[in-house]
Amino acid sequence: MNMTKNLTVLYAHGDDYAATYIEGDVGIKKAYEAAKANGGKATFSDEDGYAEVEIREFGEVDPAFISFVGNFVDYDATKHDYFFVIDTEG
Repeated sequence: MNMTKNLTVLYAHGDDYAATYIEGDVGIKKAYEAAKANGGKATFSDEDGYAEVEIREFGEVDPAFISFVGNFVDYDATKHDYFFVIDTEG
């Protein structure tokens, strides 16, 4: 079994389409770096949207479990609240 030592995610939430706003308008990497520089949290807003992001870290998680859980996530809900897996190894 291929286990990662640490799982880091960027949790995006806020107004309607907050996760879509972070992914498309702000950029996941930019949002992650802003949150990292600000103690793990950041807020973004402009005429296109409003979102808050939080860095969350977890211990060992099998990547297959993340894929499995994704099968149960409602697509429409992911537009508003979602977590983006962050690759901290590379």
